[in-house]
Amino acid sequence: MVIAAINPAMYGVYNTDALDAAELDRFEKVQVRPDKHQVMNYLVAFFEDRMKKNMQDGDQESYKKNQGRAELAKTLLSSREFEFDDTDDIAAATETQSGILSPRGLHDVLRKCDGTKEGLLRKWNNIANPNKKGMVERILKNY
Repeated sequence: MVIAAINPAMYGVYNTDALDAAELDRFEKVQVRPDKHQVMNYLVAFFEDRMKKNMQDGDQESYKKNQGRAELAKTLLSSREFEFDDTDDIAAATETQSGILSPRGLHDVLRKCDGTKEGLLRKWNNIANPNKKGMVERILKNY
């Protein structure tokens, strides 16, 4: 039997139950770091798909927002400086009940912003890890 926990209970927001110590001893734990290139490909494809729908609907405003979101994703994830949270960052964020910079967290903040650098930075602290906002500001400095 194989059990995979993509959304571990330790994050506290995914409606999952934590295994007790006896249950945990039966499994090998593997932490898989997100691949920035794959996440970028997914996010760009996601927003480009929305752009196609916007074009069909004649919704230029939404098209422009989704175009901005795709460009922000490309800019952030193609930067050498960009890093998702590691296990220490996640533990610290869990203790302070702040957001986590995971692929899902980045997707959420991009979806909820208006496609502009300013909109992304405005939404950042409410959704993603506030400790990573400085990194994002540096990457987007000349955006």
